[in-house]
Parts: sequence; structure tokens; C-alpha cells
Amino acid sequence: MSQADRIAEFHEWVNGRVELAKRLDADECGGTYADAILVLSAVLSGFASDASPGKGRDMVRFVEAWFTLSDPALNAGRVSVPLLLDALREEGETAIIEKVRASRPGIFAPGNDSRVLVGDEIDQAEAELVALDPDLATKGLRRLSYGRVFYEHVRSAYTHEYHLSEPASEFAQTSWPARVSYVNFIRPPDRRVRRLIHFDVAWVGDILESVATSLVTAGPIEPLSEPKTWWVRGSA
Repeated sequence: MSQADRIAEFHEWVNGRVELAKRLDADECGGTYADAILVLSAVLSGFASDASPGKGRDMVRFVEAWFTLSDPALNAGRVSVPLLLDALREEGETAIIEKVRASRPGIFAPGNDSRVLVGDEIDQAEAELVALDPDLATKGLRRLSYGRVFYEHVRSAYTHEYHLSEPASEFAQTSWPARVSYVNFIRPPDRRVRRLIHFDVAWVGDILESVATSLVTAGPIEPLSEPKTWWVRGSA
């Protein structure tokens, strides 16, 4: 078998895992969202391990692969604005909260608490947020990036406990396709609306296939040069 044939076979295998995940998510074969995510997460974790072998680095290399090896058009490195607002609220950062909310006036207008949000209309790149207020550069924005949130609250939660951890949801509240969307959740005891994040299976599959393409261009996966600073631990 030629090298080109082996590469084609590899991509066919990856595509097969993505299609399997989509079918599981569509309730085929008794499958669920959890089953679909476990398949995709396992493959992506394997790729990240091949690219950055070693112990004690599972999270950093997973997020590194998710963001740095995926097609920029997938916007895999965005920061979840609803989760950021929750974190800022816990820290009492009222002034910064108002600046972030003002950047999306039509969405955060009074009376819009029940609006169903999607990532493409609400979430922002790290640099965009820091431009709103330089103090945001000190808030560890990358811990609220899609890859970091997915790793902790979706991938790891399912792997170790077989259920999601807050602030993630296995259900989408929106009826139209969205790569990332939010579910409105009334949180006791103050009855404040909190938004839980949902990652679309097809989009996670797109990220997986994009990472695979980046890793396998001319032959087998080879370890990449270790970054001086892992992306998730850096800042803009």
C-alpha cells in the first residue's frame, strides 16, 4: 500500500468515527449524545497524545490540539461569553460585566433573559474581549474557551462519571443548527437565569477531522515540538 493510500485510509477511518458519532447522537443503535461525545473525545485525545506524548499533560495537549490544529474557520478558540459573565459576577466585577454586555446591546437588552443564545452571535475571541477592557487579560479567559470548557465539563465528565458537569448541557434549546448554543436554566435560590453550554456533535466532528488533517499531511503522526507555553496557560 502506498503512502497516499495509507493516508486516505486513515482519513476514511476518522470520517467513519465521525459518522458513527452522528448516528449515535441521532438515537440510532440505542445511542445517545453521551455515546457520540465519548467516541469523538477518545479519538481526539488519542491524536493529542500522539502529537504531544508524556504524562501529566492530558488537558493542555487536548486543548492545544483543539485550538491550534483546527481550521480557524471553525472558531474553536472562542471564549464563552455567558460563562465569562457568570465568572465575573462571582468576582463582583460589575464594571467589566457592563462593558461586555454593552458589546452585544441587542442581545443583553432588558427583558432578553429568556432569549436562546447561540455561540456565533454572542461568543468572542480573546483579543476582542481584552479590547473591551484590558483587565480581562488577567481573568484567565482561556479557561473559558471552548476547548477548555469542553475538556473539563463534557469530555472528562462523561469519561469519568458518565454525566455532564455544570455548566454544560447535553440538550440544545435552539431548533436551528448551531455549533455552540446555550440552554436557559433557572438557578435557585435567586431564580436567576443561568445559561448552560451545548456543543453540537457535528461541529466537534468537524474539529476532529480538521485536527486529523493537520497532523497527517505526508505520513504517520509524528510528535510536534513542545510549545514554550501551552496555549491554554497563556494569554493574549
